[in-house]
Amino acid sequence: MLETLSPRGNQMAIPLLSLIEDAAARERVGVYLANADLRARARRASQPHIAIAGILDRLFREDGTTHVSVSKLAREYSSSTGNALAIKSVGHMVRSQLRLETRKSAGIYVIPAYEKSKVAELMARFGEIN
Repeated sequence: MLETLSPRGNQMAIPLLSLIEDAAARERVGVYLANADLRARARRASQPHIAIAGILDRLFREDGTTHVSVSKLAREYSSSTGNALAIKSVGHMVRSQLRLETRKSAGIYVIPAYEKSKVAELMARFGEIN
């Protein structure tokens, strides 16, 4: 088992590595797979909707509130990435790409706290996002 690989990466790598008899070759393939997995994680983390999922996860864990406003999520995304996204675009990504529900509360759109479990599932699927 390669510690740097994601669970899915290990699931694919272990059978492949078991076919390689030469220890040095097996080590080279393992290093190659680990580097490829790191590049894939970096590529995924740079996608806006995945970065938004990571920020939303952090906001739910830090704030402990009953909801996170879409406008706050957009501000946090802009400050953490340096790329400004319109609130409407963030709301669209939350609904269409992350498949999370938004509701209007006190005149603003929010992601309700009952979506925390879906966000946790997304984070498990996407892996660690910095």
